[in-house]
Amino acid sequence: MATGFGFISTAPMHAQRTGAVAVTLEAGTKILVTGGTLDGPVSADLYDSATGAWTASQMTNDRFGHTATLLPSGHVSVIGGDNQTRSTAEVYDPATNAWQKVFNNLTAPRRWHTATLLPNGTVLVTGGVGVDGDGFGALASAEIFNPLADPVNGYWNIVPSMSVARANHSATALPDGTVLVAGGSNGNLLGTAELFDPAVREWRPTASLNAARSSHTATLLKLSLTGNFVVLVAGGVTAGNTTVSEQYQPNSLVLGTEPNLGPSGAGAVGASWIKVGAMNSHRTSHTATALPVLGVPTETRQVLVTGGLDPTSQLPTYKTTEIYDAHTLQWRAAGDLTVPRSLHTAALLNTGKVLIAGGEDASAEIGSRATTSATASGS
Repeated sequence: MATGFGFISTAPMHAQRTGAVAVTLEAGTKILVTGGTLDGPVSADLYDSATGAWTASQMTNDRFGHTATLLPSGHVSVIGGDNQTRSTAEVYDPATNAWQKVFNNLTAPRRWHTATLLPNGTVLVTGGVGVDGDGFGALASAEIFNPLADPVNGYWNIVPSMSVARANHSATALPDGTVLVAGGSNGNLLGTAELFDPAVREWRPTASLNAARSSHTATLLKLSLTGNFVVLVAGGVTAGNTTVSEQYQPNSLVLGTEPNLGPSGAGAVGASWIKVGAMNSHRTSHTATALPVLGVPTETRQVLVTGGLDPTSQLPTYKTTEIYDAHTLQWRAAGDLTVPRSLHTAALLNTGKVLIAGGEDASAEIGSRATTSATASGS
Protein backbone atom coordinates (compact mmCIF):
# COMPACT_ATOMS: atom_id res chain seq x y z
CA MET A 1 0.00 0.00 0.00
CA ALA A 2 2.22 2.80 1.26
CA THR A 3 5.87 3.48 0.66
CA GLY A 4 6.58 5.26 3.90
CA PHE A 5 3.41 7.35 4.22
CA GLY A 6 -0.09 6.45 5.38
CA PHE A 7 -3.37 8.25 6.16
CA ILE A 8 -5.98 7.83 8.90
CA SER A 9 -9.27 9.66 9.50
CA THR A 10 -9.66 12.37 12.11
CA ALA A 11 -12.70 14.43 13.15
CA PRO A 12 -14.52 16.27 10.33
CA MET A 13 -14.76 20.05 10.05
CA HIS A 14 -18.01 21.85 10.81
CA ALA A 15 -18.60 22.65 7.12
CA GLN A 16 -17.73 21.28 3.70
CA ARG A 17 -14.93 23.38 2.20
CA THR A 18 -13.84 23.42 -1.44
CA GLY A 19 -11.00 25.80 -2.29
CA ALA A 20 -10.29 26.66 1.34
CA VAL A 21 -6.85 27.85 2.53
CA ALA A 22 -5.01 26.39 5.54
CA VAL A 23 -2.44 28.07 7.81
CA THR A 24 -0.37 26.42 10.55
CA LEU A 25 -0.48 28.30 13.90
CA GLU A 26 1.06 28.20 17.37
CA ALA A 27 4.38 26.57 16.55
CA GLY A 28 2.70 23.86 14.53
CA THR A 29 0.13 22.65 17.07
CA LYS A 30 -3.00 24.12 15.43
CA ILE A 31 -4.21 24.60 11.86
CA LEU A 32 -6.72 27.23 10.69
CA VAL A 33 -8.80 26.38 7.58
CA THR A 34 -10.51 29.43 6.06
CA GLY A 35 -13.41 29.93 3.66
CA GLY A 36 -14.01 27.70 0.69
CA THR A 37 -16.91 27.25 -1.77
CA LEU A 38 -18.66 30.10 -3.57
CA ASP A 39 -21.29 31.90 -1.47
CA GLY A 40 -20.32 30.17 1.75
CA PRO A 41 -19.50 29.06 4.31
CA VAL A 42 -18.81 32.39 6.05
CA SER A 43 -16.66 30.60 8.58
CA ALA A 44 -13.35 29.03 9.48
CA ASP A 45 -12.36 25.88 11.36
CA LEU A 46 -9.45 25.57 13.80
CA TYR A 47 -7.90 22.12 14.31
CA ASP A 48 -6.16 21.34 17.61
CA SER A 49 -3.65 18.53 17.24
CA ALA A 50 -3.71 17.85 21.00
CA THR A 51 -7.37 16.85 20.95
CA GLY A 52 -8.07 16.10 17.29
CA ALA A 53 -11.11 18.44 17.53
CA TRP A 54 -12.24 21.44 15.45
CA THR A 55 -13.49 24.82 16.71
CA ALA A 56 -15.55 27.00 14.35
CA SER A 57 -15.39 30.79 14.02
CA GLN A 58 -17.40 33.31 12.03
CA MET A 59 -15.58 35.24 9.30
CA THR A 60 -16.76 38.65 8.09
CA ASN A 61 -17.25 37.45 4.48
CA ASP A 62 -17.51 34.24 2.48
CA ARG A 63 -14.28 33.73 0.51
CA PHE A 64 -13.08 31.58 -2.38
CA GLY A 65 -9.90 32.14 -4.38
CA HIS A 66 -8.53 34.08 -1.39
CA THR A 67 -5.21 33.91 0.46
CA ALA A 68 -4.37 33.43 4.13
CA THR A 69 -1.03 34.51 5.62
CA LEU A 70 0.36 34.04 9.13
CA LEU A 71 1.72 37.36 10.42
CA PRO A 72 4.64 37.72 12.89
CA SER A 73 2.13 38.82 15.56
CA GLY A 74 0.37 35.45 15.33
CA HIS A 75 -2.65 36.96 13.58
CA VAL A 76 -3.76 35.65 10.18
CA SER A 77 -4.57 38.03 7.32
CA VAL A 78 -7.13 36.78 4.80
CA ILE A 79 -7.20 38.76 1.58
CA GLY A 80 -9.58 39.04 -1.38
CA GLY A 81 -11.36 36.17 -3.07
CA ASP A 82 -15.04 35.51 -3.91
CA ASN A 83 -16.79 35.11 -7.24
CA GLN A 84 -17.32 38.89 -7.45
CA THR A 85 -13.67 39.50 -6.51
CA ARG A 86 -13.41 41.16 -3.13
CA SER A 87 -11.26 44.18 -2.29
CA THR A 88 -11.67 43.49 1.42
CA ALA A 89 -9.39 41.78 3.90
CA GLU A 90 -9.93 40.49 7.42
CA VAL A 91 -7.80 39.40 10.35
CA TYR A 92 -8.07 36.40 12.67
CA ASP A 93 -6.97 36.75 16.29
CA PRO A 94 -6.00 33.33 17.73
CA ALA A 95 -6.26 34.66 21.28
CA THR A 96 -10.01 35.26 20.88
CA ASN A 97 -10.84 32.93 17.95
CA ALA A 98 -12.51 35.96 16.35
CA TRP A 99 -12.37 37.87 13.05
CA GLN A 100 -12.36 41.60 12.26
CA LYS A 101 -12.51 43.38 8.93
CA VAL A 102 -9.37 45.33 7.99
CA PHE A 103 -10.39 48.99 7.97
CA ASN A 104 -8.58 49.79 4.69
CA ASN A 105 -9.41 47.92 1.46
CA LEU A 106 -6.94 46.67 -1.13
CA THR A 107 -6.10 49.10 -3.91
CA ALA A 108 -7.58 46.57 -6.38
CA PRO A 109 -10.08 43.73 -5.85
CA ARG A 110 -8.52 40.29 -6.54
CA ARG A 111 -9.05 36.54 -6.52
CA TRP A 112 -6.61 33.74 -7.45
CA HIS A 113 -3.78 36.08 -6.46
CA THR A 114 -0.82 35.35 -4.16
CA ALA A 115 0.12 36.75 -0.74
CA THR A 116 3.68 36.28 0.53
CA LEU A 117 5.14 37.28 3.89
CA LEU A 118 8.24 39.45 3.50
CA PRO A 119 11.18 39.54 5.96
CA ASN A 120 10.02 42.84 7.50
CA GLY A 121 6.59 41.43 8.39
CA THR A 122 4.64 43.01 5.53
CA VAL A 123 2.74 40.98 2.90
CA LEU A 124 3.32 41.17 -0.86
CA VAL A 125 0.12 40.63 -2.88
CA THR A 126 0.49 39.98 -6.61
CA GLY A 127 -1.74 39.60 -9.63
CA GLY A 128 -4.90 37.52 -9.66
CA VAL A 129 -8.19 38.06 -11.44
CA GLY A 130 -9.60 41.54 -11.02
CA VAL A 131 -11.50 44.25 -12.81
CA ASP A 132 -9.83 45.68 -15.90
CA GLY A 133 -11.16 47.96 -18.63
CA ASP A 134 -13.15 45.16 -20.26
CA GLY A 135 -14.52 43.49 -17.13
CA PHE A 136 -12.72 40.73 -15.29
CA GLY A 137 -9.17 39.86 -16.31
CA ALA A 138 -5.72 38.96 -15.01
CA LEU A 139 -3.82 41.72 -13.19
CA ALA A 140 -0.16 42.72 -13.34
CA SER A 141 -0.47 45.02 -10.32
CA ALA A 142 1.07 44.36 -6.93
CA GLU A 143 0.67 45.90 -3.50
CA ILE A 144 2.01 45.48 0.01
CA PHE A 145 -0.04 45.14 3.20
CA ASN A 146 1.60 46.67 6.26
CA PRO A 147 -0.11 45.19 9.34
CA LEU A 148 1.44 47.67 11.77
CA ALA A 149 1.04 46.80 15.48
CA ASP A 150 -2.68 46.21 14.99
CA PRO A 151 -3.37 44.57 11.61
CA VAL A 152 -7.03 45.63 11.66
CA ASN A 153 -5.73 49.17 11.03
CA GLY A 154 -3.09 48.05 8.52
CA TYR A 155 -2.66 49.89 5.26
CA TRP A 156 -1.79 49.15 1.61
CA ASN A 157 1.00 50.50 -0.60
CA ILE A 158 1.12 50.12 -4.36
CA VAL A 159 4.45 48.79 -5.65
CA PRO A 160 5.63 48.44 -9.26
CA SER A 161 3.64 46.02 -11.39
CA MET A 162 4.93 42.66 -12.58
CA SER A 163 6.20 42.38 -16.15
CA VAL A 164 2.96 40.63 -17.22
CA ALA A 165 -0.52 40.09 -15.82
CA ARG A 166 -0.81 36.76 -13.96
CA ALA A 167 -3.51 34.75 -12.21
CA ASN A 168 -3.25 31.25 -10.76
CA HIS A 169 0.51 31.72 -10.58
CA SER A 170 2.87 30.84 -7.72
CA ALA A 171 4.86 33.08 -5.39
CA THR A 172 7.59 31.66 -3.18
CA ALA A 173 9.51 33.49 -0.44
CA LEU A 174 13.21 32.67 -0.91
CA PRO A 175 15.81 32.55 1.89
CA ASP A 176 17.57 35.66 0.53
CA GLY A 177 14.41 37.74 1.10
CA THR A 178 13.28 37.93 -2.52
CA VAL A 179 10.02 36.47 -3.87
CA LEU A 180 9.96 34.16 -6.90
CA VAL A 181 6.80 34.52 -9.02
CA ALA A 182 6.35 31.92 -11.74
CA GLY A 183 3.86 30.91 -14.41
CA GLY A 184 0.14 31.57 -14.27
CA SER A 185 -2.23 32.61 -17.01
CA ASN A 186 -3.70 35.78 -18.52
CA GLY A 187 -5.67 34.22 -21.37
CA ASN A 188 -2.48 32.38 -22.28
CA LEU A 189 -0.40 30.01 -20.20
CA LEU A 190 2.78 31.70 -18.95
CA GLY A 191 6.27 30.26 -18.65
CA THR A 192 8.04 33.40 -17.48
CA ALA A 193 9.28 34.01 -13.96
CA GLU A 194 10.43 37.12 -12.09
CA LEU A 195 11.85 38.12 -8.71
CA PHE A 196 10.61 40.86 -6.39
CA ASP A 197 13.31 42.50 -4.26
CA PRO A 198 11.64 44.10 -1.21
CA ALA A 199 14.78 46.06 -0.30
CA VAL A 200 14.37 48.25 -3.39
CA ARG A 201 10.76 47.36 -4.25
CA GLU A 202 11.67 46.35 -7.78
CA TRP A 203 11.03 43.39 -10.07
CA ARG A 204 13.73 41.74 -12.15
CA PRO A 205 13.49 38.89 -14.66
CA THR A 206 14.85 35.43 -13.97
CA ALA A 207 15.04 32.20 -15.96
CA SER A 208 11.80 30.95 -17.53
CA LEU A 209 10.13 27.65 -16.76
CA ASN A 210 10.66 24.76 -19.14
CA ALA A 211 6.88 24.42 -19.46
CA ALA A 212 4.29 27.18 -19.30
CA ARG A 213 1.76 26.34 -16.58
CA SER A 214 -0.89 27.68 -14.21
CA SER A 215 -2.64 26.37 -11.09
CA HIS A 216 0.55 24.51 -10.21
CA THR A 217 2.25 24.16 -6.84
CA ALA A 218 5.64 25.65 -5.93
CA THR A 219 7.45 24.32 -2.86
CA LEU A 220 10.64 25.63 -1.27
CA LEU A 221 13.11 22.91 -0.27
CA LYS A 222 15.83 23.88 2.22
CA LEU A 223 18.67 21.55 1.43
CA SER A 224 21.24 22.32 4.09
CA LEU A 225 22.15 24.51 7.03
CA THR A 226 24.39 26.52 4.67
CA GLY A 227 21.35 27.99 2.93
CA ASN A 228 21.23 25.96 -0.29
CA PHE A 229 17.67 25.68 -1.63
CA VAL A 230 15.59 24.84 -4.68
CA VAL A 231 11.93 25.45 -5.56
CA LEU A 232 9.99 22.47 -6.90
CA VAL A 233 7.18 23.27 -9.36
CA ALA A 234 4.73 20.44 -10.01
CA GLY A 235 1.48 19.81 -11.85
CA GLY A 236 -1.08 22.35 -12.91
CA VAL A 237 -2.46 23.11 -16.35
CA THR A 238 0.21 23.01 -19.06
CA ALA A 239 0.32 22.99 -22.82
CA GLY A 240 2.13 19.66 -22.79
CA ASN A 241 2.77 16.80 -20.39
CA THR A 242 1.40 17.82 -16.99
CA THR A 243 3.34 15.10 -15.18
CA VAL A 244 6.62 16.91 -15.91
CA SER A 245 7.99 18.78 -12.90
CA GLU A 246 10.98 21.07 -12.58
CA GLN A 247 13.00 22.87 -9.94
CA TYR A 248 14.41 26.38 -9.73
CA GLN A 249 18.04 26.73 -8.70
CA PRO A 250 19.52 30.13 -7.76
CA ASN A 251 22.65 31.57 -9.30
CA SER A 252 24.54 31.12 -6.02
CA LEU A 253 24.22 27.34 -6.24
CA VAL A 254 27.04 25.18 -7.58
CA LEU A 255 25.64 22.00 -9.06
CA GLY A 256 27.24 18.84 -7.79
CA THR A 257 27.82 20.14 -4.26
CA GLU A 258 24.59 18.49 -3.09
CA PRO A 259 23.43 15.01 -4.13
CA ASN A 260 20.24 16.38 -5.71
CA LEU A 261 21.54 19.22 -7.82
CA GLY A 262 22.00 17.73 -11.22
CA PRO A 263 25.09 16.45 -13.04
CA SER A 264 28.14 16.10 -10.82
CA GLY A 265 30.65 18.89 -11.27
CA ALA A 266 28.41 21.10 -13.40
CA GLY A 267 28.53 24.79 -12.61
CA ALA A 268 25.48 27.05 -12.31
CA VAL A 269 25.62 30.11 -14.55
CA GLY A 270 22.77 32.31 -13.39
CA ALA A 271 19.49 31.02 -12.04
CA SER A 272 18.03 28.08 -13.94
CA TRP A 273 15.18 25.57 -14.05
CA ILE A 274 16.00 21.89 -14.52
CA LYS A 275 13.55 19.17 -15.44
CA VAL A 276 13.22 16.46 -12.82
CA GLY A 277 11.33 13.18 -12.72
CA ALA A 278 7.72 13.01 -13.87
CA MET A 279 4.90 12.54 -11.40
CA ASN A 280 2.93 9.31 -11.51
CA SER A 281 -0.30 11.15 -12.39
CA HIS A 282 -1.41 14.30 -14.18
CA ARG A 283 -2.58 16.61 -11.37
CA THR A 284 -4.15 19.98 -10.78
CA SER A 285 -6.11 21.23 -7.73
CA HIS A 286 -3.69 19.12 -5.67
CA THR A 287 -1.61 20.05 -2.62
CA ALA A 288 2.17 20.01 -2.09
CA THR A 289 3.76 19.99 1.37
CA ALA A 290 7.49 20.14 2.17
CA LEU A 291 8.43 17.42 4.65
CA PRO A 292 11.13 18.01 7.27
CA VAL A 293 14.15 15.73 7.39
CA LEU A 294 13.85 13.32 10.32
CA GLY A 295 15.98 14.68 13.13
CA VAL A 296 16.75 17.91 11.23
CA PRO A 297 13.47 19.89 11.15
CA THR A 298 15.12 22.96 9.57
CA GLU A 299 15.88 20.98 6.40
CA THR A 300 13.28 19.84 3.86
CA ARG A 301 14.24 17.45 1.06
CA GLN A 302 10.93 15.77 0.22
CA VAL A 303 7.54 16.99 -1.02
CA LEU A 304 4.24 15.20 -0.40
CA VAL A 305 1.66 15.72 -3.17
CA THR A 306 -1.92 14.67 -2.46
CA GLY A 307 -5.08 14.24 -4.52
CA GLY A 308 -6.15 16.58 -7.27
CA LEU A 309 -7.63 15.70 -10.63
CA ASP A 310 -6.55 15.25 -14.24
CA PRO A 311 -6.51 18.73 -15.85
CA THR A 312 -7.17 17.31 -19.31
CA SER A 313 -10.53 15.79 -18.34
CA GLN A 314 -11.26 17.17 -14.83
CA LEU A 315 -11.67 13.49 -13.90
CA PRO A 316 -11.05 11.44 -11.91
CA THR A 317 -10.57 12.97 -8.47
CA TYR A 318 -7.58 11.17 -6.98
CA LYS A 319 -7.11 9.31 -3.72
CA THR A 320 -3.49 8.75 -4.65
CA THR A 321 -0.48 10.57 -3.23
CA GLU A 322 3.19 10.66 -4.13
CA ILE A 323 6.48 11.91 -2.73
CA TYR A 324 9.28 13.79 -4.50
CA ASP A 325 12.80 13.09 -3.25
CA ALA A 326 15.38 15.80 -3.86
CA HIS A 327 18.23 13.26 -3.53
CA THR A 328 17.06 11.24 -6.52
CA LEU A 329 15.04 13.91 -8.42
CA GLN A 330 12.31 11.25 -8.69
CA TRP A 331 8.75 10.61 -7.51
CA ARG A 332 7.43 7.50 -5.79
CA ALA A 333 3.89 6.45 -4.93
CA ALA A 334 2.80 6.84 -1.31
CA GLY A 335 -0.33 5.66 0.54
CA ASP A 336 -3.85 6.47 -0.63
CA LEU A 337 -6.02 9.11 1.03
CA THR A 338 -9.09 7.84 2.86
CA VAL A 339 -11.32 9.59 0.26
CA PRO A 340 -10.68 11.26 -3.12
CA ARG A 341 -9.92 14.99 -2.81
CA SER A 342 -9.34 18.04 -4.99
CA LEU A 343 -9.31 21.73 -4.07
CA HIS A 344 -8.60 20.55 -0.52
CA THR A 345 -6.00 21.76 2.00
CA ALA A 346 -2.83 20.25 3.44
CA ALA A 347 -0.80 21.73 6.32
CA LEU A 348 2.19 20.53 8.31
CA LEU A 349 2.03 19.95 12.07
CA ASN A 350 5.05 20.22 14.34
CA THR A 351 5.07 16.42 14.67
CA GLY A 352 5.94 16.07 10.99
CA LYS A 353 2.43 14.83 10.27
CA VAL A 354 0.19 16.47 7.64
CA LEU A 355 -3.46 17.43 8.13
CA ILE A 356 -5.54 16.96 4.95
CA ALA A 357 -9.02 18.53 4.97
CA GLY A 358 -11.99 19.26 2.74
CA GLY A 359 -12.35 19.17 -1.01
CA GLU A 360 -15.26 16.87 -1.71
CA ASP A 361 -16.75 17.05 1.81
CA ALA A 362 -16.04 18.15 5.40
CA SER A 363 -13.87 15.15 6.24
CA ALA A 364 -10.26 15.33 7.40
CA GLU A 365 -7.36 12.93 7.82
CA ILE A 366 -3.81 12.78 9.12
CA GLY A 367 -0.87 11.65 7.01
CA SER A 368 2.33 10.41 8.58
CA ARG A 369 5.39 8.32 7.87
CA ALA A 370 3.99 5.67 10.22
CA THR A 371 1.06 3.69 8.77
CA THR A 372 -1.83 2.58 10.94
CA SER A 373 -5.43 1.55 10.42
CA ALA A 374 -6.84 3.16 13.59
CA THR A 375 -8.92 6.33 13.65
CA ALA A 376 -7.01 9.40 14.86
CA SER A 377 -8.34 11.12 17.99
CA GLY A 378 -5.47 13.58 18.17
CA SER A 379 -2.07 14.01 16.54
